[in-house]
Amino acid sequence: MHFKKITALLIAFLMLMSSASFSFITAEANTAPAERTDGGTLYVNPGYINTRGCLLEYYDFSSVPCTTGATSTHSYVQINGGGAHSTTGFESNEFAMKEGDKLIFEFWYSTELNYDFFNFISHARSGGDALEEQISGSTGGDDTWFIHTFTAPATDWYSFSWEYTKDGSNDSGADCVRISNLYLMEHWDYERAEAMTKPGTSLFEYEFNNASINGFKAMHTTSSTSHPSWLRSGNAGAANSTCSVTLSGRTRECTLKFEYAVQCEAPSGSSYYDYFEVIVDGQSVLQEAGDHWEWTTFSYDLSSGWHEIEFRYIKDGSVNTGYDCVDLDNVEIVYPSGEAVSRWHDINRLGSSANKIYFNTPIGTSGWGAKENSDGTNVRGYSGNRYLDGESSSFCETMINMAQGESISFEYVVSSQYYDTLNFYVNGELEAMLGGGWTDRFWSSHSYTAPRTGTYYFRWEYKKHDNSYPNEGWDYAYIRSLTYSGSYNQSLNIDQLLLTESSAPMHFYTSMANGDGFQPCSLDFLKDGSDDYGVVSRNRYMEYTRATIEGQAGQLSAGDLLHFDYFVSSETNYDNLIFTVKKNGTTVHTETITGSPEGEHRYREYSVPSAGNYTFIWEYSKDGSVDRGDDCAIIYGVSLYKYGDTGIPGDVDDNGTVNMVDAILALRKAMGLMTLTPDQEARADVDGNGSVTIADAVMILRLSMGL
Repeated sequence: MHFKKITALLIAFLMLMSSASFSFITAEANTAPAERTDGGTLYVNPGYINTRGCLLEYYDFSSVPCTTGATSTHSYVQINGGGAHSTTGFESNEFAMKEGDKLIFEFWYSTELNYDFFNFISHARSGGDALEEQISGSTGGDDTWFIHTFTAPATDWYSFSWEYTKDGSNDSGADCVRISNLYLMEHWDYERAEAMTKPGTSLFEYEFNNASINGFKAMHTTSSTSHPSWLRSGNAGAANSTCSVTLSGRTRECTLKFEYAVQCEAPSGSSYYDYFEVIVDGQSVLQEAGDHWEWTTFSYDLSSGWHEIEFRYIKDGSVNTGYDCVDLDNVEIVYPSGEAVSRWHDINRLGSSANKIYFNTPIGTSGWGAKENSDGTNVRGYSGNRYLDGESSSFCETMINMAQGESISFEYVVSSQYYDTLNFYVNGELEAMLGGGWTDRFWSSHSYTAPRTGTYYFRWEYKKHDNSYPNEGWDYAYIRSLTYSGSYNQSLNIDQLLLTESSAPMHFYTSMANGDGFQPCSLDFLKDGSDDYGVVSRNRYMEYTRATIEGQAGQLSAGDLLHFDYFVSSETNYDNLIFTVKKNGTTVHTETITGSPEGEHRYREYSVPSAGNYTFIWEYSKDGSVDRGDDCAIIYGVSLYKYGDTGIPGDVDDNGTVNMVDAILALRKAMGLMTLTPDQEARADVDGNGSVTIADAVMILRLSMGL
């Protein structure tokens, strides 16, 4: 009998004779059993294996538990050998990888050469399994570690297995495999992006060079509230090296701001040796070297367009001085105040039916921004509260009038920690929680079908929780390609909606340019139980803007009465509804109607003081600061009553009948051959357009002939 089999029998006998558990693997002094969940499932403790912001979770797939341990250089998860012909190890949960993403880890092994093996296996949801690494033998010392890099060949869902397979005979060495310092390059980029970005600011794409060697690294401290994390160049002491990070994206006219500190070899005149440099669109805008080891703010104005912004620390081949690095923090984009129109234009590219759908979003960290590729493709909106600590909310919204059975659809993607979510609301009620968690990195679609005819208020909100949950992933939500499949939104006629009870005609005009007009809406939007319609201002959250709608009433007489209902939900005394009356083009009455955040349904009446051509204007005016309530004005129930003594339309001479004489009088007035009194002119203006024309004379002639 072979010696190894005799030894195996002897060990089995001793184990049966002993009441204590037996293992001939010499574990590290601080090795701890793997964690367990309810039901006895074994889980690998990710704290011993994950590094550089890695978010992966794992589970054991064998009855032999993995253990954890540490040397002077590595903490690790140890895969212990099982019995003869066994396979032990652990596997990651499934997660998304894009083509080119890298998974990197270190491993140590001590096995029987050519019989017991360490295997690393990838599992692609759509492409099956692949053996990425198989190795056997002994590494020598405890600190002899190897690096393995897996590069995703295609965008897919992946999981990975780290396993130790044994044959039926000898055990050699420590008979185990250790895994340490595992990270996803994407996850490391998450951490570095958070470290350098000022929370709640505009979104860039990030590209880090020298990712695994001498690259920029995320630094953290608990002793500073202004710089709890930052980015530090990693090529200190590395001769003839460059460490860089590039930001890219499209902006409007704005200012780039950041803070930096550098300590390195000083320049000699205009000659730099080791130095920090910032390059914007191929042009060097900052070079700094020497001892500047304090936070310094730098600003640079950017024009409208696509920008590539590179931060780099460059070293020559000789002297190293001081810390020999640069620290970088609080990178942000600052837009000028009062740029609501530009912001409105950006966010309104999210809808594929731009002529029907208008988005609103607040300014600043609570609002959404728009993002696109360098060639203008893939326009999407992103939440604006990225990396903010504490509870925060960022939302954008739109309002669409829909007939029963019509639908909208859109696409979304979320990259966040589990408790930060993208929520989709319909008329103030949560319709769907669309996503949360860094694994949601692929575009998904969602649709909503109107159960009844009416106005629908849609809101996308990225909700962040308090500091008990750290930021994870890119910490944003995207939406794009909002499509409305119906036509009801355009078919609503404002004249018919507003002038529901009236003895005189009125025609309404509203400008839809830059979001400063009024939009038809049903009053159930306000949940007052009414199916009536009105118009709502479209400049919500747009500082320094005015949304206007005007009604042209034409010729009115003294005593005629205008009635309208209104609802104003706004910042009291700052964002107001302004009602203006013009007679013959001259303002004769102005009234400022302030609202409250809660809003109330009220009405106004205006009695015409004298005959003339009248225009009525409603304007929702916003200042440049706080938004409150629904931040809008709604006008409805407009009525115009002819109480003035103007007589019969067309009876210009007021003799009680419409005849040929009236037609001649109207014709002479239209040709400028005579002047009529205001009351005569009101009776001659049959079509009510505010002036007496040949068309009025023809209409009077037809009336006199009974046509």
